[in-house]
Amino acid sequence: MDALIFLRVLVVYSCFIVSQGLKPPKIKPFHFSGELNVGLRTVVMCAVIDGSPPFDFQWLKDSRPLTSSGGRFSVESFNEFTSILTISDLDSESNGNYTCRVSNSAGSDEKSDSLNMRGFRTPTIKPFNFSGVLSEGRRTAVMCVVTDGDVPFTFSWFKDGKPLQSEEGHFSIQLFDEFTSILTIKKLDSDSNGNYTCRVTNSVGSDEKSDILIMRGNAKENPFIKAMAGIYFYIAVVLIHSAAIEGSKPPRIKPFNFSGELSQGLRTAVMCVIIDGDRPFDFIWFKDGAPLVPQEGHFSVESVNKFTSILTIEHLNSDSNGNYSCRVTNSVGSDQKSDVLMMKGEIYLLSLRDIRRNLFPFGESSGICNNFNMAMHLFICFLVAIFMQIHLVEGLKPPKIMPFHFSGELNEGLRVAVMCVIIDGDRPLDFKWFKDGDLLSPEKSHFSVQIFNEFTSILTIEQLSADSNGNYTCRVTNSAGSDEKSDVLTMKGETWNINRLRHKGIV
Repeated sequence: MDALIFLRVLVVYSCFIVSQGLKPPKIKPFHFSGELNVGLRTVVMCAVIDGSPPFDFQWLKDSRPLTSSGGRFSVESFNEFTSILTISDLDSESNGNYTCRVSNSAGSDEKSDSLNMRGFRTPTIKPFNFSGVLSEGRRTAVMCVVTDGDVPFTFSWFKDGKPLQSEEGHFSIQLFDEFTSILTIKKLDSDSNGNYTCRVTNSVGSDEKSDILIMRGNAKENPFIKAMAGIYFYIAVVLIHSAAIEGSKPPRIKPFNFSGELSQGLRTAVMCVIIDGDRPFDFIWFKDGAPLVPQEGHFSVESVNKFTSILTIEHLNSDSNGNYSCRVTNSVGSDQKSDVLMMKGEIYLLSLRDIRRNLFPFGESSGICNNFNMAMHLFICFLVAIFMQIHLVEGLKPPKIMPFHFSGELNEGLRVAVMCVIIDGDRPLDFKWFKDGDLLSPEKSHFSVQIFNEFTSILTIEQLSADSNGNYTCRVTNSAGSDEKSDVLTMKGETWNINRLRHKGIV
């Protein structure tokens, strides 16, 4: 009986809906770009192409209602037919199945798409090296630095393939920050020789780098050195006796090296380690001969312990290239080691002072040198002007557009909208829309172009007709370059004539 009553109510309601002329909503499918990476932004648009307003929009992620939280993503109504979901900063938790559900008094419709970021980044480790001047009784340290990849990371150290555990009094493993692990061998002996490996793992992969520690003068490795051990011991006694007379030993620094795999946007760190010498020490870092002053958000200098100073460059850019030096001083002397940071694909220009020092190691007092200096100044100014022009362009990123797509379910009389979204690049940005190679003029009544925000432009075709078919292009330009994406609108059951574009020379 209850079922019969329900059926009658349903029939009456359906007749009422039909009599009112209400149509249930029909949503245009949406798609996430396949070119998304961590740190980018993305936007998808849920557009009702048919149906009677008013509509109720709801977004879901993995079948759970999606609510705005902490500025990470937002849901905004563009107009009564359109809802826009923006994810401002993609990370591993952004992956999932997103659904837009639209309802009105006559029914509902929903469309879904999965967001799977391309290449959620596995860790990349900067190679490390043990110094070639190590001998028994000294200390050494190596730093395992992740230059690229997504946190969190797990660090593991190995010696000759076996996991290395921190042992008090022998060596220690310290986590300096979330990107850096430091292995310190406090006192080298014959058991210290071996192959050391740092392995870093995150949720999508791992990387490892290794280096072999072989102490200079290791008797096990070289019988000749074993035969000469007595002589070396005698020399060592003499040197120690001399140092004792002088009161202390000057510092000795382990050489450091920047990786050759660095590029813009990565981070890097180098470690200045005292392998011999008496405390206290004074550490000073230089870039191109000038003292380096730490700047928040750019680079930092931190003391790990009394023997170690770490220089970290948080975000590499064209200004990061240069010659970096670590100078260590104590009461009886000093030592200095340097290395040039040169990002992949870039050229490091020596300063005028460096050129002078290399060309005139014995001074510049002669008249010939003075005349040469004038010409050299002019030449350097010319090079600097070119470099500055390149730098200004390199400092900005050209725009990168998320691909857009028209639905394959479009018919005459429906409405449609597509969204041109910048997922990377620097402002200000200039948007232009084209149809079959011709600039679209918003004055035409059957479509509109609107700027949703500084990263998004929306093209809306209010009522599809035969003239709506064609190739639509969004072109975005800034001072560093441009990008464009296109898609063909072909209404269901119709064929778009590509000869029009061939006639225009576009294809």
